Amino acid sequence: MAIHCNSDALPFQIVFKGNNYKEDISHVWSDYSINRDELISVGENLPTGIQFFVEDENDFDENAYIRVETSLYDELEEQEVRKIPLSNNDDNIEWFYRAKDQEVYPWRMGIYIIEVVYKGERYFTGFMVEPLHLLVSQVQWIHDYLEKSVEGIIYDFIYSNNSLSKPITEDLSSYWYYDYARFIQHNKQSIIFSLFSIERDPSKNVIGTNIISNIPGKVDSKSQRWFMTSKGIAKNLGLQPYVYHNNKKKILLTNNKENQWLKDTILLWMKDLNIVQSEIVSDYSKLVKDIHTEEVSIKQYEASTEKLFTKRDVAKPQINQMWTKIKIAKQNIHKYKVLKKTLGLWKKDLETIQDRFSWLLTHAFLSDVDRGKSKPILKKHPYRVFSDLFNESKKIQKNEGDKKKYVPILKPTWKIFEYFCLFKVMEILKEDGYTLTEGITQNFINVYNQEGIPEGKQFIMENKNSIIHIWFDKYLAFDDKEAEERDENFYSFQDKRRPDIKLDYYHKQDDETYWFRDSFVMDSKYRKMKSLYKSSYFNTTKHQLSSYSSIFYRGENTFTPYAHCVSRVVCLYSKDSNNEVLTVNRPFTFIQLYPELVDDFDEFRIIGHIELSNTMHEWIEGRNYSRTQKVSN
Repeated sequence: MAIHCNSDALPFQIVFKGNNYKEDISHVWSDYSINRDELISVGENLPTGIQFFVEDENDFDENAYIRVETSLYDELEEQEVRKIPLSNNDDNIEWFYRAKDQEVYPWRMGIYIIEVVYKGERYFTGFMVEPLHLLVSQVQWIHDYLEKSVEGIIYDFIYSNNSLSKPITEDLSSYWYYDYARFIQHNKQSIIFSLFSIERDPSKNVIGTNIISNIPGKVDSKSQRWFMTSKGIAKNLGLQPYVYHNNKKKILLTNNKENQWLKDTILLWMKDLNIVQSEIVSDYSKLVKDIHTEEVSIKQYEASTEKLFTKRDVAKPQINQMWTKIKIAKQNIHKYKVLKKTLGLWKKDLETIQDRFSWLLTHAFLSDVDRGKSKPILKKHPYRVFSDLFNESKKIQKNEGDKKKYVPILKPTWKIFEYFCLFKVMEILKEDGYTLTEGITQNFINVYNQEGIPEGKQFIMENKNSIIHIWFDKYLAFDDKEAEERDENFYSFQDKRRPDIKLDYYHKQDDETYWFRDSFVMDSKYRKMKSLYKSSYFNTTKHQLSSYSSIFYRGENTFTPYAHCVSRVVCLYSKDSNNEVLTVNRPFTFIQLYPELVDDFDEFRIIGHIELSNTMHEWIEGRNYSRTQKVSN
């Protein structure tokens, strides 16, 4: 298919290919004035490769290439761009994603630019990545909902007077310093260049004065009068011609209002940098410890695996769980090392700016300038640039009403669907009278934006009668022994023992003890119903959901000792117009959960919210067993 730039046909072709689809780009533009309506669409998370080729040998250009934007960022936080050289046949394909294990899909929902360089000319085009199963507006709404939910959870946690477990002692607004460090990284060169320009040509005031010298210079009336004064006569000892002269001279003074303001601003900025530096160093040190902990764990897991191989009749799930632990630990190490390198780069950038500030204050002209807090009219451009950058940095400070935030790139749609389900569950519990009392750490917003919600994250919500522990993506222990070693209360012999959401219900007793009743498991699937449940055979999803019914509780104070503790298993999945919102295929319940635009109204309603709320409410109400049924282990 020919590509056109305006009305001109071009000989090269750009083709997107997957397992079951093929999309040809039909238009390029000579600049960035790209018409969105002419762009092709690519389904998110589908296997995708790109071809760039010519069919006629005479059209081949060995220097031609295309540069394709991605939503990935390297360790320097620079956006990754893939370069594909021109081919002279249509067999060559550059695979961006093949849905292999550990492979990361390189785009998020949005528009991405392709730059074409061909025979000395540059062209531009693009493509849209759209989510499967949901509309773009629905996914964007979920993103916005999650951002507001995170902020809302923290607001409620800090300011609610209904926290029932323990007082809040942490400073929860300290997440801002990652944004601050990123701001410094992005603006480092502008800060340094403005200061270099100021040092080279600082603001000066010109004043006239008279200087005594034995070399004749420019004179004025004051110089003439000086010869006849007692000071002039004494200096020259009454000699003629005069040996000393009172010359008129203009001098430049840097101790003016602009530089006094500059010195004060640099000192204030250094104070902010020191605070951020301290936080970054603290996080950096914690990551070093976390990496060491994971490395020690891997050695222990490997040693345990070797012991298992020396024993007879070891169950396969037990061996698999050791390999899974090693895999998770290695993934954590990689994640920690990437963040550690980022923090190291931020730390270095902060030190560079701090060193530049210190030089100006101690070795350059500012060492002779007084500190002044009033801001004058800044006439020189470098001073105005420095002022603007300082003011921008202050918008990222904690306790500011108008915070400037660096918006994180959109997360994969399947991942934000998991988060959406989690926050919907917490929202429903809040509607039922529960209050969040634990689960918010110092860096929760920052961690959410940077890495997502950590695996195994626990939130605790409670009312006057009960406590519910909410676990997100928690990998359970394999047996009672491992649970005891990990100081945990749950275990499962199954391969599939990592539910997306698990709720554990505890009764409050008059003696201030808590008694465990049972658990409610929910799994999030960003898929359609036909791929989740097959009545004719036992598919992987059915196997996974069945595995959750084989979770055991080993703790004390329980109504159901030595028994399977999961009473309900619900699968939350995305939009599927061919099925009812709630479907019961015993023993499982399937509920669609997604936002839908209300006709004639610019707002969304949540399909499945009522069904999920009723299901959860029914489970909570059913926990009201009499106290005579308690059994202590």
